[in-house]
Amino acid sequence: MVYRIYRFLWQYACKLYYEIGIMFDAVLKPEDVDPVRDFCNDVLVMFPKEYHLETYVDEMKHIHAAQKAIVADEADTSLLALLYSCKHTSLSSLKPTISLLEDALFSKQIEADEISFKGLKADLTGRINALDNPREILQLIGDELMTIGELGLSKESHSSQVAQYRDYLEKQQELYEKNLGAMFSTLVPAGGKKVKTKPKQQGLTLPQMKKKVHETLSFMSGNTHAGAKIMSDADFKTMNDTVVDFVRTGQIPNNITRVTTTLSNEYVVYTFYLLYRQLKHFGRQNWIDLTQQLFSQLDTWGGDTIYKRFSHKPQYYYQDVGK
Repeated sequence: MVYRIYRFLWQYACKLYYEIGIMFDAVLKPEDVDPVRDFCNDVLVMFPKEYHLETYVDEMKHIHAAQKAIVADEADTSLLALLYSCKHTSLSSLKPTISLLEDALFSKQIEADEISFKGLKADLTGRINALDNPREILQLIGDELMTIGELGLSKESHSSQVAQYRDYLEKQQELYEKNLGAMFSTLVPAGGKKVKTKPKQQGLTLPQMKKKVHETLSFMSGNTHAGAKIMSDADFKTMNDTVVDFVRTGQIPNNITRVTTTLSNEYVVYTFYLLYRQLKHFGRQNWIDLTQQLFSQLDTWGGDTIYKRFSHKPQYYYQDVGK
């Protein structure tokens, strides 16, 4: 028993020694390990081979790179893929780093300083309670899952705040789909014609929604850094009127007059993603369809590209638009 305890403590002492060395960029070379055989046996618990040591060091470097990116607010999904590919799952810092990176990516995506499962769940409950139609609720849940899906989280991840939120959303989605028939209520007047109840608008009045539209789109009436006008005055008015009509009726207007800008497609699409984040109850897909139909320049992308890049923030977006 004493020997087993000794081996356990020795193994974790070795792991801690090498992990700290790697984190402080003092990566030891194989010839510095004395002896390599003991290191591999104690730390990697396998017969010593050169590539085992190299893989271990590489994976610790991936973990360290992810940690530095999180601290510097430079988290990227490519780092997540590297962590998911690590073979030494017993690395003590691997799972906590994955959780931190997943949460950092989602915080960045929804532009929140920090997130918690409790807070995300409470926010979702408030938005669900503002809706009457269970189909609208299902769409809201689906939109949230699509947003999280863009991060590429592993199905094996369940520890981070966003992974817990995803798991909760999936359970809610299953529950609503199972009980949709019983929950979907309509009013039937004497004539027998069904009249669907109109969904609530999350407590926002039309003036409040118009204010959000104006605040988000106002920069598009100005000029780029190069001095070029972003949109003609006529196009800006058309865009603004079309969006206001959409939030007023909840329906994409027929026969939309198309407009164009001197902005890149990325900037146009992300601007409308920000509108969606503030006025989610109209549905993510409706905002995507409106964006595609309104801007002629997006014909070079098509619906699939707009859908995939809808929440992708250009690196210097806020510096460029002055927000």
